[in-house]
Amino acid sequence: MKPASLRLRLGVEHLENRRTPAAVGLSADALGTGGREERIAVEESLERRAPVVRIEWHSAAVRSVGGPNANVIGRNPVIAAPVGQAGSPIPLDTDLGARLLARSTAKRGFATLVSHFTTQITPTFCSVATTAMVLNASGIARPVSTDDPDYPYFDQKNIFTDAVKQVIDVDDVSVRGMTLATYGNFIRCFPVTSRVTHADATTLQAFRRSAIRTLKSPQAFLVVNYQRQQVGQDSQGHFSPVAAYDARTDRFLILDVSRYAYPPVWVPAARLWNAMKMVDSDSGMSRGFVVVRSPAAAE
Repeated sequence: MKPASLRLRLGVEHLENRRTPAAVGLSADALGTGGREERIAVEESLERRAPVVRIEWHSAAVRSVGGPNANVIGRNPVIAAPVGQAGSPIPLDTDLGARLLARSTAKRGFATLVSHFTTQITPTFCSVATTAMVLNASGIARPVSTDDPDYPYFDQKNIFTDAVKQVIDVDDVSVRGMTLATYGNFIRCFPVTSRVTHADATTLQAFRRSAIRTLKSPQAFLVVNYQRQQVGQDSQGHFSPVAAYDARTDRFLILDVSRYAYPPVWVPAARLWNAMKMVDSDSGMSRGFVVVRSPAAAE
């Protein structure tokens, strides 16, 4: 078995940090060693006359990058993104993704959310699936399940209660999904507290502080509304819950409810922020995030 190796090819202009993969948003100790040899090529360039940084990592197998439709040549996935956007998503189901979760100190709600991880049942139900996950994890009383009356559970059908139907158009959600403002009306129909924030009304630093505080609480949950293309994925607007934060790489773990398309991924905070700042064409306002707290959660 060949030993793990790391090669860097750096340009000479506009790049001061030439020592480790930290220059492109990766921690050297996060790159695992051993196992069947694989190759990850990460090509990142600055937007203005920047050098190209190429990392070739020979290490343990990486099972998926960007879902089943990723650009893969053989078994050597290629991830490319501008350094200005702080790097590409890192799937949780890789050695590196697992290492980020293991060392995260802001993941109190991770196990609870994963216990209720669900897949959206239609392309427009990302907000609905996300809310079912969060409400089931929150500890509030659950309604009679659509699938089995003996086991109360929020699902993507019974979540449309009479109260919900009074404030949102269910047919419109089925066709168009939800805007962030509509989501705020939706989540307020349940016995939890919630705070909706449009990204253009705050800052990246304030978002990061709020998100970390939320992720360190066992009874608080973070929902993000963002444009997929800005985080290196296909399609447009999307909702999903966030389950963890890694301080060393400044990345958030998104539990993507479109599980048929993408695995959970670690997304750089700055890139997620840019994705939340994008304007939703249906509302004419920026996207953003929602902090949801169960009744027992301390403010």
